[in-house]
Amino acid sequence: MKSVSIALNRVWPTQLRTDRLLLRPVTREDGPLVDELLTDDRVRAHLGGPATQDRVVARQAAYPMTAGAFTVVRVADQRQIGLVTIGADHRCEGRAEISYQLLPAAWGEGLGREAVAAAVSWWTDAVPGGGPLVAVTQKANRSSCRMLEAIGMTVVDELDEHGRQCVYTPAGGQDDSDLRWLRLLAERRDAVERHRGAQARRRARPRPARTFPTTFRRSLPRNWPGCALPATAPTAGSAPAWPITRRTFTWAGHRTARGSPG
Repeated sequence: MKSVSIALNRVWPTQLRTDRLLLRPVTREDGPLVDELLTDDRVRAHLGGPATQDRVVARQAAYPMTAGAFTVVRVADQRQIGLVTIGADHRCEGRAEISYQLLPAAWGEGLGREAVAAAVSWWTDAVPGGGPLVAVTQKANRSSCRMLEAIGMTVVDELDEHGRQCVYTPAGGQDDSDLRWLRLLAERRDAVERHRGAQARRRARPRPARTFPTTFRRSLPRNWPGCALPATAPTAGSAPAWPITRRTFTWAGHRTARGSPG
């Protein structure tokens, strides 16, 4: 399965139309919309709170270059009212995540549901190699949960991330969604098996014998593993058979210290 980014780049840029909305790629002219969405207390209530100014500036620069980032435009007055983004899910390789933010002035009219449903359908129909899709929302955000359930998404998991989060995916009755999940799971199993095989090969590989530099071997006791010193020590009064280092040895009951024969 191709990565989410590669799959998006193959079909990007694109526009989506519904009865009341136009979803188009984010442009630099949408900077004020990004600022308003990221700093509004109500919009950010379940998203970790308002973003810092540095974060706002970074997102204003990044969105226009991000495949899968849509500006939601209300057709009736051509006003930008929100963002819908599909991108790689950082929690699971090969899986896509849809996120959405709508200005409070556009709440309560079903526009969020309409925009997210259009993006989900586009992903399912026009991005066949994109992998499974999820939406993650706080369990306490009941309006977001109801909206996802209204467009046919179901909870498949829960996780702790800035509070208890629900993980939604398009209903299991969609054959394409099921196949995407099966392909992803098969890829994950293959990756695990390859990793285990590599570990087994490393463990089975013979380890080289321990060796020491010659100068280091001279300072080791005679029976140290890998130390190639004479099998017997010299007797007292005889010249040593190998260079003596500055350490103390006991030979035949006599003591030799600081490299001088006893």
